[in-house]
Amino acid sequence: MNIAIYSRKSVYTSSGDSIENQIDLCKDYYLRMANSDKINFIIYEDEGFSGKNIKRPQFQNLLNDIKAKKIQVLLCYRLDRISRNVADFSSTLELLQKYNVDFVSIKEQFDTSTPMGRAMIHIASVFAQLERETIAERIRDNMIELSKTGRWLGGIPPLGFDAIRETYLDEELKEKSFSKLIINEEELKYIEVIYDKYLELKSLNKVSLFCMKNNISGKLGGSLERSGLGVILQNPVYVKSTYEVLTYLKNTGFSVFGEANGNGIFRYSQGTSEKIATVSNHKGVVDADKWLKVQGLIKNNLNPKLNSSISNVALLTRLLKCNKCGSNMIVKYGNKYKSNKRAFYYVCSNKSKSSGLKCDCKNIKGDVTEELVLNSINVYNKEQLLKELSKITKSPKENTSNDNKDLLKNIDTLEVKIKRLVQKLSLVDDLEISKIILSQIQDYKDEVKSLKSKLNNISIKEDNNSLSSSHLKNTLFILENFHEIIKEATIEEKRDVLFSIIEKIVWDEEWQKLNIIYKKIKDNR
Repeated sequence: MNIAIYSRKSVYTSSGDSIENQIDLCKDYYLRMANSDKINFIIYEDEGFSGKNIKRPQFQNLLNDIKAKKIQVLLCYRLDRISRNVADFSSTLELLQKYNVDFVSIKEQFDTSTPMGRAMIHIASVFAQLERETIAERIRDNMIELSKTGRWLGGIPPLGFDAIRETYLDEELKEKSFSKLIINEEELKYIEVIYDKYLELKSLNKVSLFCMKNNISGKLGGSLERSGLGVILQNPVYVKSTYEVLTYLKNTGFSVFGEANGNGIFRYSQGTSEKIATVSNHKGVVDADKWLKVQGLIKNNLNPKLNSSISNVALLTRLLKCNKCGSNMIVKYGNKYKSNKRAFYYVCSNKSKSSGLKCDCKNIKGDVTEELVLNSINVYNKEQLLKELSKITKSPKENTSNDNKDLLKNIDTLEVKIKRLVQKLSLVDDLEISKIILSQIQDYKDEVKSLKSKLNNISIKEDNNSLSSSHLKNTLFILENFHEIIKEATIEEKRDVLFSIIEKIVWDEEWQKLNIIYKKIKDNR
């Protein structure tokens, strides 16, 4: 009997319910309860992944194995290891029932082999999500209150502005500070040009090409491409607020705060799914009539299908690279076939954005390219992969260095502090205190990011493309059963399979060939 054990932990830490502890507890529990000694445990581990959704690599592998009828029982340490989302958990439970897989959570002692167990699992998952949503709701309310002040809450200022800190004394004569935007005259002239050019050319691509030719760059010096220009042209931070502008924002789904007074407008979204707009403390720089006219043009010109980062047809998006400049190959659509299907091509994104100024790589037909890639994987020689896997699985596991342990301990401590501050924030009603807490949370997050970067540089993540021995086994299984997996998979599942085994595919125009580069085999323990 194949018993799947799934373990998950949101952050890389050395304390708490570690991945190893979860697995050991699950094994001990099931061995005590089982009547058979013919048990084969299959382990699935996702460390560093949240339970807010099921987009986790090993969890997806687990679901694929369940669909392949390789699993009879799914075992986990605690219910929320599977998911904290009711909808995701319910769909997972339905899948388990469809394939006659029992589910056991040892912490809550739930067992779906009984009707009571199935009912209790649904009830517990509802309360798990309720707790999560309650905290999120309190944070959301604090963010809304902070947004009403019209202050700049941080981040990279938009092109044309710089952020400064100002101090003042409150009613108790305590010194306080807040951020606000001031005009950057050098950058502001670019904003005027961008708005005028868009009204003249009526095309984001043409304006982007104009900016490239005239050395007009973004805030951090990068090229102003289509997406970046769209952000600038739709950002109300530039508009002089009027009744008409505020009405427009309300009609497009924003909760609007403040009175129209000619100042610019901030949009807020951090910590809440609600769209919030508030009149700010800085002066607007674009006339309302011009800004509203631009919004109308953008609405008429933008095609949602063309703006999608992932095609609903193409398999190789984000995998296929141009050999000439190294950029991603993106999808462009052509004429329809007799079958009513639309032809599509892979085009160098650098070539597309610059209209051939920065790259002139030839396009390739999409359906032909994908067929060649899939056929190449089917005949891939796996002997060397098996040999290297054998070396890795037989080699002794190295001990974690003291430096790594210290870093992990420090990260763990900071994560606990962040969690406590988030809980405190959810209970605070005072805006100034909320701001201080948010600032402290951000400082801790920055410190955690820095420590994790050091951890990566030492040993834990020597190569982001490396595969652990358990991942290698998954890779071998995928390669050996590739034909059957691809035949039954959806377009999204096919992409997941390709991303699990391929680092990139390079289109070599000169030699008219595709070079498939598989993920490196390296023991990442």
